[in-house]
Amino acid sequence: MNVQQATPTRSTSSVGNGMERLLGALKVSVLGGVAAAILTVDVSPIGERPSVAFSTATAQRNNDDDDGPRRPPAARRSQVLSQDIARQVQSAYEDLEAENYQAAKQKLDALLRREMKPFDRATVLQLRGSVLASLENYGAALRDFEAAIATGALPPETVQSLKFNLGQLYMAEEQYGRAIQVLEDWLRTAESPDSNAYYLLASAYVQTGNFSRAAPLAEKAVETAAEPAKGKYELLNYVFSETNQNSKRLPLLETMVSIWPDTKTFWRQLAGLYSERDRDRDAFAVLELAYNAGVLEKCDEFVSLAQYYSFYDNPYRGGKLLEQEMNAGNCPRSRSNLELLSRLWLQAREHERALPPLRAAAERSDSGDLFLQLGQTYFSDENWSEAETFLVRALNKGVKERDRGNAWLLLGNARYNRDRREQALDAFENAVKFEGSRASAQGWIDFIASEIAAEEAAAAFEKRRQEELEERERRRQEEEERQRRLLGDYVDPAEEG
Repeated sequence: MNVQQATPTRSTSSVGNGMERLLGALKVSVLGGVAAAILTVDVSPIGERPSVAFSTATAQRNNDDDDGPRRPPAARRSQVLSQDIARQVQSAYEDLEAENYQAAKQKLDALLRREMKPFDRATVLQLRGSVLASLENYGAALRDFEAAIATGALPPETVQSLKFNLGQLYMAEEQYGRAIQVLEDWLRTAESPDSNAYYLLASAYVQTGNFSRAAPLAEKAVETAAEPAKGKYELLNYVFSETNQNSKRLPLLETMVSIWPDTKTFWRQLAGLYSERDRDRDAFAVLELAYNAGVLEKCDEFVSLAQYYSFYDNPYRGGKLLEQEMNAGNCPRSRSNLELLSRLWLQAREHERALPPLRAAAERSDSGDLFLQLGQTYFSDENWSEAETFLVRALNKGVKERDRGNAWLLLGNARYNRDRREQALDAFENAVKFEGSRASAQGWIDFIASEIAAEEAAAAFEKRRQEELEERERRRQEEEERQRRLLGDYVDPAEEG
């Protein structure tokens, strides 16, 4: 038995929700890099001695002298912002933190019109890119991040971080091919990619229709997540569906239902997948459990469950369920639903309850097939009058060619049982035109013909018998008259006058 499956669609909803979270993380990522750059200089008033600069990669202590002054690691030359630039960057940074984006942008625009050393320019571009991303001007943010990398002044770890940011922005701009390029490049050198990175790259491949490449990435996104994330599970479910990996999808959906039992689509998809894999008993159990938990809400779900009740020999419960949902307005009184309800009641031997929905379905139908079924139901109940009425309506409205002979045959039977033999013969003579009903109809025609012949013979016999009786009576009276004449007792009536 097939149950309609709610197939996961290629919707941007789960991807979109994930993108919102990842774009929020982008601001944190970029601001972290800018903050590190700002912290490499002392922005105290000019004239005072600047503090020691730290690397933008990691601020670390000189372990040789815990109590002495801090100094940069000897093995690496530090990148520092110019003191004047640092003050203005810090001011813009504070505006950004306060979500005063336009003020931050104006300050950074002004800075970028100045001549600056490469590291200063790269840092300002980084920060402005974050401001533009916050303003949802992702195209401009992309250009700033790319320009920051192009300066060649940023440390490798900062460039690596910006590449991931670029991947996020390309996704936001729906430039999925570029997002894949950048993120694959990032992934090759990333030390410990987190779940979000796999999710982002898998989403990009999904958007381009490359599900085979998306599948292992989506699996990684689920496996490496610290906590179950609904969007990641939904993405993996969709990818498994598109790649026909149902052996993996089934346990995934079972897990999803257990984690998010209130998500109705997961129940529907699980039931549909069970049915698709010929595990009808499991599909039935899932639908019944979901119905009892109040999770089901669509008419096609109620219909599927009612059909399962029929399939597993509990049509009464299926009829009761469907009738209840129709009365509650959750299922329309459509022809198909009314027809199903009538079938359920008929299967449950509830003929009286089956007739109203069947009649309503027949009235809504363009053909006479349901009127034929209605006539058959009345026929089985030996309600010959109603059977004749609906069989006539069925034939007038039109039934399938293969059923026409049987309809005429039933009509002949109904009429015969109403002592309408001539009309019954007319019906049987129509039924004999169809191969499937020819033998039975001819049998009835012969039977009625013999019945008529017998009745005619009986009538003729009765007529002859009556004539003989009348002849005997006439002769008896003549004999009596003759005897009276002989005995002299005869008195001519004329003489008496």
